[in-house]
Formats: sequence, structure tokens, C-alpha cells
Amino acid sequence: MRGRRGGVDDRDEQRSSVEGCTENAVPGRWAGARRPNSQELAATSILALPITEASAMIRRGPPEDADSADGALRVWAGVLPLHTGWASPIPDPKLRSGIPLPASVQQLIATEDTSRT
Repeated sequence: MRGRRGGVDDRDEQRSSVEGCTENAVPGRWAGARRPNSQELAATSILALPITEASAMIRRGPPEDADSADGALRVWAGVLPLHTGWASPIPDPKLRSGIPLPASVQQLIATEDTSRT
């Protein structure tokens, strides 16, 4: 898929992409999850895009423009925090009893809990 652009139609490549997304979201989950069937893959769109350039702006703390021309403007300045994370898992109401929460999900939730402290 590297360097390609457009829709991915090859089923093996689609499965590999779905696995990669799953593992990126919940490391270790693919090993304990049901694999998508042909009908589910047919209903899933995978788009390949080469990333040739990227940038990010990350900072901590308030703006540092109080002594600049920006600080003299009559506009609000500050930080609007954005928090993303996982909430408590909600099992399928029809899940058979005795099926435990997978270790991959337990680890994810434990990691999430420690990142909040």
C-alpha cells in the first residue's frame, strides 16, 4: 500500500488494514477478536493515501503573547483543553455469561485510568 493512492479493493490488503487499525486502537485485540467476514469487508471502505508531509503543534501552558502585539488585542486568549480516551466497556446485552473482558481491553482501560492521574 506504501505510496499508493485510492480505494483498496484487494481483500487481503483490506484485512491487513483492518488488523492494523484494530491493533493501533487496542494493542493485542486482533488476536482475540472475530475476523471480519467477506460481507463485512465488502461493506468497508479502505482508502490508501501516501503521507508525504505532516506537521503538528503541541504545547503546554498558557499563551506567551502578553508582552506582544497580540497581547494588546481585545480578544480572548487561553487554552481550550481537548481530552480523548476510552470509557468503561459496555458488554453486548446478549453476551453469554462467563465470557470475560479480553486482556487487551483490560490493559487499555488500566492504561487510560493511570493517564488520568
